[in-house]
Amino acid sequence: MSINVVVDISHHNGNVDLGKAQAAGIVGVIHKATQGTSMTDNMYDQNRQQAVAAGLLWGAYHFGTKADGAAQ
Repeated sequence: MSINVVVDISHHNGNVDLGKAQAAGIVGVIHKATQGTSMTDNMYDQNRQQAVAAGLLWGAYHFGTKADGAAQ
């Protein structure tokens, strides 16, 4: 049985070499795209481009806060 490894990253991880991650066996990335009502992760676009270039699966998520849910 094989296990597919996916990593969860955000701007907190700084510059991540997703080509090296793919070479090490990572198959996908899930990345924080937004948080609360006003924060957009400034590493999202760069990391998405790297992931696509490396042939990795890609997913994104919103990090909810205690702010108004509908506004998020």
